[in-house]
Amino acid sequence: MSNFIQNCLTGDALPDEIDDYIDQWHDGSSELPLHTYLGMSWDEYAIWVESPDSLVYTIAARKYNISYNEAVSRAAAMAARSSSISKLPEIEHWLDKQGLDR
Repeated sequence: MSNFIQNCLTGDALPDEIDDYIDQWHDGSSELPLHTYLGMSWDEYAIWVESPDSLVYTIAARKYNISYNEAVSRAAAMAARSSSISKLPEIEHWLDKQGLDR
């Protein structure tokens, strides 16, 4: 059975469709915890709950087979070269608060 993260990686789901998967979990009979049902580790889920915009980093980390922290670092490097700044400071603050290395 595929899950939300896998479906995002194959192009069968978009990140903004996560609420549909959560609704399916609520309406269904799955005994899996929500984070497992979505295809996330507990840490990925916790980050997403705190900062929903972080979902793109989780998907990127899976796609490129890198750590979540590496995905954030690469995005930060790209953002530093662009004229727009995203929610990276908020996510980096959360990582620091959780004691997760970047």
